[in-house]
Formats: sequence, structure tokens, C-alpha cells
Amino acid sequence: MNIRADHRVQAISLKRKRFGGNLIVSILLPAMLTVMWGCVGATGNTTSTTPPPTNPSTYAISGTISPTAAATGSTITLGGASSATTTPNGSGAFSFAGLVDGAYTVTPSNSSYTFAPTSLNVTLNGANMTSENFTGSSKTTPTYAISGTISPTAAATGSTITLGGASSATTTPNGSGAFSFAGLANGSYTVTPSNSSYAFAPTSLNVTVNGANASGENFAGTSKTTPTFSISGTVSPRTATPSTMTLSGVAAASTTTDGSGNYTFSNLAAGAYTVTPGLAGYTFTPTSENATVSNTNITSVNFTSAAQTFSISGAITPTAAAIGATVTLGGTSSATATPNGSGAFTFNGVTNGPYTVTPSNGSYAFTPASANVTVSGANSTGVNFTGSVSGTHSISGTITPAANGSGATVTLGGAGSATVTADSSGNFTFGSLGNGSYTITVTHPMTQSVTYTFSPASQNVTVNGANATSTNVAATIYFGTEPSHSTYLPRSDAYCTSAVNASTWEPRPDNNTANHNVVSPSTFNWSSTESYWTKWIAKRAQVTGNYTGTTSQIIQWAACKWGIDEDSIRADAVVESYWHQNTIGDVCGPAGEGSYGLNQIKNQDCTGTAVHGGYPNTMNSTPLAVDWFGAHTRSCYDGDFYDGGQWLYNGQTVDQIAAANGWPYVFWACVGFNYSGNWNPGQAYQVTVQGDLANKVWLTPNF
Repeated sequence: MNIRADHRVQAISLKRKRFGGNLIVSILLPAMLTVMWGCVGATGNTTSTTPPPTNPSTYAISGTISPTAAATGSTITLGGASSATTTPNGSGAFSFAGLVDGAYTVTPSNSSYTFAPTSLNVTLNGANMTSENFTGSSKTTPTYAISGTISPTAAATGSTITLGGASSATTTPNGSGAFSFAGLANGSYTVTPSNSSYAFAPTSLNVTVNGANASGENFAGTSKTTPTFSISGTVSPRTATPSTMTLSGVAAASTTTDGSGNYTFSNLAAGAYTVTPGLAGYTFTPTSENATVSNTNITSVNFTSAAQTFSISGAITPTAAAIGATVTLGGTSSATATPNGSGAFTFNGVTNGPYTVTPSNGSYAFTPASANVTVSGANSTGVNFTGSVSGTHSISGTITPAANGSGATVTLGGAGSATVTADSSGNFTFGSLGNGSYTITVTHPMTQSVTYTFSPASQNVTVNGANATSTNVAATIYFGTEPSHSTYLPRSDAYCTSAVNASTWEPRPDNNTANHNVVSPSTFNWSSTESYWTKWIAKRAQVTGNYTGTTSQIIQWAACKWGIDEDSIRADAVVESYWHQNTIGDVCGPAGEGSYGLNQIKNQDCTGTAVHGGYPNTMNSTPLAVDWFGAHTRSCYDGDFYDGGQWLYNGQTVDQIAAANGWPYVFWACVGFNYSGNWNPGQAYQVTVQGDLANKVWLTPNF
């Protein structure tokens, strides 16, 4: 190949400048080039082989992001001669390796930080470049806290701490008296505690926040009132309930034991007292107890009760009628006795209560056929019977339960006719009957708005040379709505418990725990905002929830107590909760701001303002929730919320409204009132409840 040489002087200048300390080197190579070109020419047409290229050298750019908090979550981007991204390690260090010589730009980024410098220009020229560093600054302004404690903890309870100054807030101490205001910027603040029952030292504190939390801002509370104390204890066994507990000494008072036998005297000044229990038919050990209050509550002032027992005695005459006779005791307790040779009989160990004494002898009829006896703190004597020899017999039986059988009319037809009234235990007897076929029919006078059903409604009985016993009848009952202003309401818990129909039907097994939860009245927690309506408060005070059973039985028990149609309560519960006691409605967020229970009792509204109260018991106890619903509906139906104003009855009494529209109109408006809190007859809610009542939804398949 021919190579031409350019005879111009060729110069290669390699410069490394050091200006003010930088070296400048300049080398001219004309001779070298002349020689090189001459050598090329000397080769003539010879063939040369070019050696293979070699890989260029590579280097790294490295540095650090500080502080390490700014490095966390950061990304470093490389641009220029080549591009890449990387993230710092736990110490903030980063590196880009495998780079050839050239100009680059290094840029950090983080959504929470800014960096100085924002980027760096880096030139690689035959060596690694290190210490390409960045400093991060948070984009957010730091905040701090002011904290302290109120002591003693009694002063902290019910206290409010108010923050003023650079910003304002309020808080309450925790159970240990500690409080804190967080998220505060630098500035001057004032911290002030308040409690209606306590004064504080200091009354307030000035606090300056300057780049750090301020702690130890403490207050000491002193009670504004003279301290009071309590005396409490238990009467056991709890069968002696309710016992009357009498307090004497520095102050006098009386109270009764609750269902568990507990009692408490509160708000007592220091001094000497005597506690004395009492209940007819019981003795107590000790008979009284002295207690001295000295700056602390007195507990465990306890008593043990023992039921007094008495006797029921009488005689059967003539003595011939007593021979072979049996006398049966029924009622509060049961027993049998055999008369002695003189015809006398005695039942010992009898406690207070109602009893029925019935003699029987296959060869004799007795007058009276049975005797009702009430034992009340004394022996009952002279319960006598006269027997007459007769070829006749008797038909007897029992209507159960006793509460539904008591007072029922039993009619005898067939071979003879007669009418008797079942006694308080549901027992009945027809005496002096000859052999023959008879029919027994049971009815009830149906006083008040109560319907009785007897099974069997009638039955055939044959007397053939012996008494016919166990002619028994099962009674069921239905409670309707009693008239407004009925003075016999509420019926007693005990009566309604005994009157509820026996049943094991439970379509809501998830209600089982709540159905059997009878809570203490001391925990009811009803709202104080309704105290203006004194008639309603008087009824609410009689709400106990003192019953356990199936969901349907609890509804019937409340219907009995308050005289509210039981199927109407069932239908309302379908709409409100579909019979699920754990239903929570009107939910706003925090626990307690909502409606609870079978018929949805609103505890607080969405501002935290108390409405009816009762939470959490209205969620945890079905009988308490339904008892309250019955009482509230009855109170509305009785006109208890009328005070002459427009709310609730639009300025009219319920009697005036009923005179114009009828009592059913008033009743359904009250059902709607439980839902909406307003008088709105005919609202869609009432129509829905009435539809479920007509269809008896709770009895439909798959309910």
C-alpha cells in the first residue's frame, strides 16, 4: 500500500495545565512524525496486521447522603456519558461502577427531603471520583409535645386540661393522671386544668416550646368538698331478698338488698354507725353490727339470714273420716301428712307464703274440699275439715302454670253440673259425684286485655267407683295492649315470670347469652337528659330486666309487665333488628354512638350527646332492652310526655287525640315515636311494622 507523508510539521500537543499550581506541558513531535512516516514509506508494499483493540479502563463515582434519615427512601440518578440509578445503603453511601471517562451528572431525589447541592457535575478522567456528597433537609416542620400529670389520680378523674397560646386544644388525663398535647409547633403556651370538685396548684402553667418536647408540667389537686364514705356488705344466702337495712348513728338511713344480697350506704361522714337488717320471716346473725367510718370506706359488714319456719295445723272430724285419710299441702312448698288417732294433723317447717291444704279419703267427701292458707310470720291453726260418709267421689285437677290457672272458671257437665274457681295454685275439685260420664271445661273471666287458651279446652272424665284425679289442663296466655292510664301497670316481675308461656322455641340462638344476662340496676347508666319528664322517669325506674328465657318469652314478659300488645313488640323487633340482640344501628363511629338491642335503644347521637343511655347493658341484656322498650311505649301511650307544649303530642293530651282519632291511632304513633323521636302518625315505619305484624314474619319459614 502507498502511504503519503505530509511534509508539514505535525504537532501533537499534550497539555496538563497547572495555572496557579497547575503544570503545563507541551511537547512538539515533528521529528517523531517524520520518522514515523519515513518508516511507513520504507515498508513499501508489505502487508501489516493491526493488533486487536483493548477494552477501555472503567472507574466509579461514589458519595454519601446525610443524614441517614434523608438517605432512606432516596434515589440517586446518573446522567451524562451513561445513565443509571441506585439507592444508598443503610449508612447513606452510594456508588456507580463500570464507568468510562466522560462527563456525568449525579442527582438525588426523595419526596420528603430537599438536597444541597441539588446535583453534581462529575468528570471521569482516568480515576475514580469519590466524596460526591449531598446533605438532605426535611420538607416538613417538626412538632413537639407538652406533657404532665395531675395528682392524686382522684383529682384527675373528670378533669379537663385546656391548652391556650400558640394553638388551643383540650384533653383529659388517663387513669394514672397523665396527659399530653402532641403536634405542637414552637411557641408560647398556657396549660390550665379544671375540675368542678378540685382546685389545682398551680392554677395554670406557662410553657415555651423551642425545638424540644416540654414534659413535667404537673398539677396537684385538692378536693373542694368534704370527703364522704360508704358502708357496704352482703346478706347471705340471698333468699332473704330484699332485706331492709337500717343505718343509725351519725346519720340515719335505710336501703334494701339487691338480687345478690348486696347493700350500700353512700355519702357518709366520718363517725360511728350501726347497721341492722330486717325481713319478716327471717332471723339474722348478728342482729346488728357497729361500724366506725374514719377516712375510708367500710366494706364486708355482712350478715347471715335464716328463714323462720312455722306450722299449719288442723283436724279432720269425725275421727272415722280421719282414719286412712291423707292431707296434702301445696303452694309455696309441698308435703303430705296423715292425721293422728284424734284426727289432728300438722305441717311443720313451713315458711311464709300461700298454701293449699287438701284432705282425701276414698270413703269420704270433705267440707271444704280444700282450704287456702297464707302463712305470714306466725303459725296457722284451725285448718279443719268435716268428712261425710258417701258413696260419691270427686274429680280434681290442676291448671298450669298457676299464674294462668288461678281464678279460672271450671265447669262440670254431663252426669252432673257445677262450677268452681281454680285456687291460687290452679287447683280445682268437684266433690260428691256419683258414677258417670262428665265433661270438664275451663274458661277464664279474661279480665283486662288478656286472652287465655286452655288445652284441652274440654275433656271427658268417667267416675267409676273412685275419685278421678290428675284431670289437668295447660293454660297459655296472650297479653294485649291495656288501656291508657291503667293504674295496675306495671305488673310485677314475679307475676309476669310465672305467666309466660312455656316454650323452648328459639329462632335466634345468637341471643342466648344476652337472653340470660340479668344486670345489676346499679350499672343501668340511663341518660340524665330525660329527667324533665318525671312521669317517664318514674316508669323507667321500674325497668329491671329481671327475667331470662327465649327471645319470644322475653318479649311476652315485657308485654305482660307494661300492658303492650306482645305481637306488636315482636313485629317492631323484626323491623329494628330482625330479632338479633347484637344489632347496632345509627352507627357514627365511636362505641356508644348508636342504637342497640332488639328494639334499638339509642344511647348517644353522632355528636356524643346522650339520648336514652343504657349502653352497653342495652346491647348485652335482652330482657333489659325489651323491658325499657315496653316502659317507653307505655309512657308515650299514657301521655307522660305532655307538658302543655307542642312536643310531643302537638299541644294535645292523648285523650284528646284518641277522642278524635281513636286509641289505635295513638298506639301506632307511639310505636313510631320510639323509632323517630317525633309524633308522626302514619309514617312509613309504622306501616312496615303493621305489615310484619299482619304477616307474623317471625313465624314464617327460614326466619
